[in-house]
Amino acid sequence: MAGVKKKKLETKEEYSKVLTSKNIIPTPRQIRSWVNQVGMNGYKWKDSVSSKALALYSYERLNLSEKMLLNELLNSSSQIYKFNNDLNLIYEIAGLLFGVSTERGTEILLRNMIEKCFEDIEKNKGKLKEIVEKHKVVFWLYWDNIKTNIFLKYSTFEDGEINNLTDYVTSELSDYDIKNDLRTIFSIWTGTSEKEWKLNNGWGYADTLNSLISSLGKEDADTEWLKIFVKKLCSHVIGEIDTLSKYTIVELRKLLDLLISYNRPLAKVVIASSSDLPVQRLS
Repeated sequence: MAGVKKKKLETKEEYSKVLTSKNIIPTPRQIRSWVNQVGMNGYKWKDSVSSKALALYSYERLNLSEKMLLNELLNSSSQIYKFNNDLNLIYEIAGLLFGVSTERGTEILLRNMIEKCFEDIEKNKGKLKEIVEKHKVVFWLYWDNIKTNIFLKYSTFEDGEINNLTDYVTSELSDYDIKNDLRTIFSIWTGTSEKEWKLNNGWGYADTLNSLISSLGKEDADTEWLKIFVKKLCSHVIGEIDTLSKYTIVELRKLLDLLISYNRPLAKVVIASSSDLPVQRLS
């Protein structure tokens, strides 16, 4: 009984801290609503969550819908993070929101945060890195659980998805030891056919592969694979000469130049520079 009274007192104190931090003076009706929320949540979760989490979650749910609170939790720059430096508290609130344990709530939250980054890479530049910096070891725990599915989901050459995936992972996580992840992504590239590459869309294959291969240490096996593959690309392009576009030539020229920079030039391949191309004769 004493333990129950103590938790009630602690929860009230935490509620006062929330109000003070937000500079809010609640009405009697708002206080009663909060007490009802706390009573309902406290009965359901009992001692599995802290008084602070119970107080804050009950307050937030009076002001935010489930979807709105989820969006707050998914955004590491949101107000709920600014007011609370304790990530364990955030994880507890995630568990309360999803109706699961804190551990399971953390997993769901991080999974959603990470997957959201890859849904719109252009819009979310810097976001994945921000999540790593904020959640540290917890990020890597759940990253290891879902990265394979993410790599497979965005492994297609349609719409440059594989290029975007490679560039995003390389740039966002370059400060960390992700060589195994980059090796997995590289295996996607090496497992493709030259017919899958979309050279006429200007996706920047040379820049993407240079960044990836360089991050992997420019190993001989990797640069040799690229040389063999580009040779196949040249044959494929020649076979479709009637539908050749300027962008295909530009992409191929950059790949050939990349091979030269790796000291692996292809012999007997003549590709004009982009400035010399007879553009009017190309589709």
